[in-house]
Amino acid sequence: MARWLRAVRNILPAAEHLTLMQLRDHVPLMVEQIAAALASDRPAPTERLAEGSKPHGEVRFHQAYSVDELLIEYHLLRCIILEEVAAHLGRVLTTAESVAINVDLDTAQRSGVLTFVEHLTGQLKASDDLQSNYISYLNHDLRGGMNGIMLMVEVLKRQLSVEPRFAEAVEDLDAMRRSVLDSVTTMDRFVFAHRLGRRQQQARYSAVNVKSLVHETVQSLSHVAMERHVEFAVEVSENCAVESDRDLLRLILQNLLGNTIKHARREGGHVKFCAEPQSSGGCLFTIGDDGPGIGESQLDHLYISSSSSGKGTQKFKLGLPVSKMAADLVGATLAVESVVGKGTVVRLAVPDHGVKK
Repeated sequence: MARWLRAVRNILPAAEHLTLMQLRDHVPLMVEQIAAALASDRPAPTERLAEGSKPHGEVRFHQAYSVDELLIEYHLLRCIILEEVAAHLGRVLTTAESVAINVDLDTAQRSGVLTFVEHLTGQLKASDDLQSNYISYLNHDLRGGMNGIMLMVEVLKRQLSVEPRFAEAVEDLDAMRRSVLDSVTTMDRFVFAHRLGRRQQQARYSAVNVKSLVHETVQSLSHVAMERHVEFAVEVSENCAVESDRDLLRLILQNLLGNTIKHARREGGHVKFCAEPQSSGGCLFTIGDDGPGIGESQLDHLYISSSSSGKGTQKFKLGLPVSKMAADLVGATLAVESVVGKGTVVRLAVPDHGVKK
């Protein structure tokens, strides 16, 4: 036991700051149960060993250990037991003896790790349930409040627009409306990310009017482009048609176009949005900008959800990760090419599924 404690403290510095009293109590008991299991030809001692090793995993979970650290502790225990047994016997262990000891150690390790993982799973489930409740609140209660605000803003705008002296107030209402729309868009990203991550979102295929979809996407983000003084160039082929999930495509394109506008060159930047048929069927959407571009080291992390803090706020980067999950759901391919100093091009290749009845 003394050897094991020293080894743990040497290899795992975190153990210096944790209470080892509980482990001092039950690790010797675990070793005794291993001996009892080896000495018996019945299953009961081995079953008691599996139960007796659970406290190790439970203690380490509550002490904020990781599974890796727990496995290291068992590895150290394994090495020390094998060495002590060999030293006591005064000879090298036979294969049968080594297998027998390792089987019991594996039983103890598996039980301890499973207990640790069960506690961790319970914690994750509680966190996931809390997140689900929050997403439900976003999708229903908060969205209802936002819709109420939008309605009141629209009513006020109509009442004030007839009086020239309220022109400035009408502009403020427009800004408020855009802010609410941006918030709703962000909420949609959270909701879709949650549904996609839990595989609750299903694709519903139907004929998509590509020209209407592109126009709607551009219109929804025109205010963002105006604020950043970014100009659009839109090209849609007349014979571009596809059967896919329109809502998911709209979400993907809004995310991609919004992200492109934000990273385009400010004051005179250009964004090109094209849709054309693919030779293999379906439609290819291409969105490019003339912004600063993205370095190679960052391209590999574009589809990973992340957050960044600044000035007391936290900004969540969900656009591309959500777009990638939605694209996978409809069988589309999403590719990003970028040259630092010249700009970025995003291509979304959408297959033609045909109407599924």
